[in-house]
Amino acid sequence: MSVTPQELERFHRFAQEQLGTDPPPQSLQECLDKWSAQREYDETVAAVREAEADIAAGRVMSVDECVSSIETELGLTSDVQ
Repeated sequence: MSVTPQELERFHRFAQEQLGTDPPPQSLQECLDKWSAQREYDETVAAVREAEADIAAGRVMSVDECVSSIETELGLTSDVQ
């Protein structure tokens, strides 16, 4: 991901908030590591929520349905019952 002015501003706000924690980060690298970990966590939570919404809306299929669909698409048959 390329750095945008908005992304830099978000990091700046995060870093300022971190300076108010006890104990504050010991280095800029520590602050950046915390920011990266928080972003990864937020992205994971968003993905889980999206998956839950897909499940609730019925936009998923079982493994058996998926395998059957792939087999049909490829013209294969399955011996698995």
